[in-house]
Amino acid sequence: MNNVLPTSIKIHEKYDLKGFLSDKRKASVTELSKESPTLRDFDFVIKHPKGLFLEPEDLEVLMQRLKQDCKVLESFNIMDYSLLLGVHNLDLAAKENAETVENFP
Repeated sequence: MNNVLPTSIKIHEKYDLKGFLSDKRKASVTELSKESPTLRDFDFVIKHPKGLFLEPEDLEVLMQRLKQDCKVLESFNIMDYSLLLGVHNLDLAAKENAETVENFP
């Protein structure tokens, strides 16, 4: 089970998802004040009410990994699970790159 986000691309949003939707599963004021806050389930639903777009092959890989993780957790009788989700926003990255090029002397 891996829970490492890539360092080669900028992660614009980070979520700790447990699959439990409650207003108690949102980032605290302290967390939100951080440079790179880890948001929660409620924050995700508010920010992405339609979910995220994944290419079909990427979705298949994700689902297979989640199934494998669940099998491992089940074998140890563990029922608590969090998914650390990093979001790289392609539109925002393109805008950031354009601004960098504009500001380059």
